[in-house]
Amino acid sequence: MSVVTLSVFTMSAKYPTLPPTAASLDLGVGQVATTAADGVKFPCTGKEIILVLGADADQVLTVVSVADPWLRTGNIVYTAQDTIYSVLPQIQPQGFADANGFVTITLNAGGEDVKFWCIRLKE
Repeated sequence: MSVVTLSVFTMSAKYPTLPPTAASLDLGVGQVATTAADGVKFPCTGKEIILVLGADADQVLTVVSVADPWLRTGNIVYTAQDTIYSVLPQIQPQGFADANGFVTITLNAGGEDVKFWCIRLKE
């Protein structure tokens, strides 16, 4: 299995340091999945926003759920459109983070070119 672990860009949610230093607000190049079936993962605190850039064709993204304390599961399935930026909802650890604290997002076949950014808001 070759799930790509996303780098986390931490961003001030309230009061940024003024003036912002050069490159301090740059996200950089998005990361891509090595294979669609494996997808990407990120360490989840509940303060992350995932930015997605669709690739050559529409791609189905699945945020894989895990059983919550009431044993409920429910994947989030979304189609990222070709060359459109999408923002996934803030994912909470309960119901989505695995035993190691990571949330996994898989893609349908051909999704290796979809780009991801993980933005964590800090207080």
